[in-house]
Amino acid sequence: MAASGQVILVVDDHNDTAELIAEMLRMEGFTSFATASVLGAVNLYERSRPALVITDEYLAGSTTGSDLLRVLRRKYGDAVGRALIITGLPDEISVLSTDVVLEKPLDLDRLVAVVRALLGGPPAARQAQR
Repeated sequence: MAASGQVILVVDDHNDTAELIAEMLRMEGFTSFATASVLGAVNLYERSRPALVITDEYLAGSTTGSDLLRVLRRKYGDAVGRALIITGLPDEISVLSTDVVLEKPLDLDRLVAVVRALLGGPPAARQAQR
């Protein structure tokens, strides 16, 4: 497991999208887990206690990424770390439910930059900056 604060959970009902983002983050030095369901997200959260949750806003059914974050915060309180929501409709997101909103289409370079800003970068990146 990565150093404390470097685990990221990626949630998107399009599993290929979640896996792509998680793999890209792994290539950047983060430990990341991907899931396509809210239940999977809650289970992965319980096991990995990520410092950052990245979620699509509109998930399968009527569930939203904002709903997922509320469930996690209700269950784990202040232990829930940072949150980033990806959406095509940024005006519909409550600023209280997330730290950052990224608009679709997603720019992967921007995503990595935002993740680094939120988490301070993976251990290798921090050492290279010294």
